[in-house]
Amino acid sequence: MTKRKNSETVTENLFRKFYGTDNFTEKSAIPSKYGFVSKKNTQEIGYPDFFKHEKSKGFDFYIIVEAKSINHKNACDDLLHYMNNNKINGDIIGIAISGQSNEKLKVTYYFKNTNTPNSIKIIEPKVLLPLDKIIKIFKKEKYGDSITDDDLNNILKKLNEQLHKGNRVRDTDRSLFFSGIMIALTDKDFRKNYKNTQAPSKDDLGKKCYGGGESIRTIL
Repeated sequence: MTKRKNSETVTENLFRKFYGTDNFTEKSAIPSKYGFVSKKNTQEIGYPDFFKHEKSKGFDFYIIVEAKSINHKNACDDLLHYMNNNKINGDIIGIAISGQSNEKLKVTYYFKNTNTPNSIKIIEPKVLLPLDKIIKIFKKEKYGDSITDDDLNNILKKLNEQLHKGNRVRDTDRSLFFSGIMIALTDKDFRKNYKNTQAPSKDDLGKKCYGGGESIRTIL
């Protein structure tokens, strides 16, 4: 029995089958305005295997895909070449894939943020994901983890319990206390330096906050 030869076309077909034939633009059909440069470093036009400008759900970023039959390192190297050599003005999700079957498919995701264009990071996961999941990954990498209303309510509840315990902040001073927090968060110098600020000692707290019947209002 003749052993089947490894083929890059097989890998590309696995990608097409997963995403469909209409979701990504392929190779030479990619518009030249994106300025991809040949992998041969001749400064001539080159093309990744698949490309997509994702603009749904209020997000705007690009997806570049490079496929190899079995050599995953080559897939990653060529992908990084295209992510670094183009005229794209925007964030990029890169996907390197290799393998001859779904069971042996290797996938590596990369993210290039326009805020740090000289830095490309590897991101999770390691399998092909539907486009809506890729959008969620982009959102997380670009803007950080989001918080649900329930999580926010739980945080505020715990914070209120901490402030109430031992009468740390009197009910009559709560609005003033939170106003001070909001003012501090809008101060650029505070946001830059607050992590290096030393917490006051118990003696200092007693003298400055509650000593001699002084209130927070008096101190401020």
